[in-house]
Amino acid sequence: MAETNGSGRLDILIDQVGRLTEGLTDVKQLVERVAHTTEQQKENISRLTASVEQQAQSVEQQAQSVEQQAQNISRLTTLFEQQSQRQAEVTDRLERQAETTDRLVRIVENLLEQRS
Repeated sequence: MAETNGSGRLDILIDQVGRLTEGLTDVKQLVERVAHTTEQQKENISRLTASVEQQAQSVEQQAQSVEQQAQNISRLTTLFEQQSQRQAEVTDRLERQAETTDRLVRIVENLLEQRS
């Protein structure tokens, strides 16, 4: 009976070691899957990081372009204002010349009338 009892205990021990081995195998497979998933996530993060860096560079370039356009617009506005001022000065000069011409015409007409 002691032999049967010892054999039963051995069978139980073998069964428990088998279950433990299966559990450890399951844990090992789970750890391998987690490691694989982690590696994939690392690669995805690297790709996303590169993409974000490219977008940041693109945004920086666009900001520089917008700044240059703003400077160009400012220069054009200044030039337009200067040209408008010059045009106003020319218009004033032309008006004064027209008035002077009108006075001269009237003087000449008066002189012609006086001679007649």
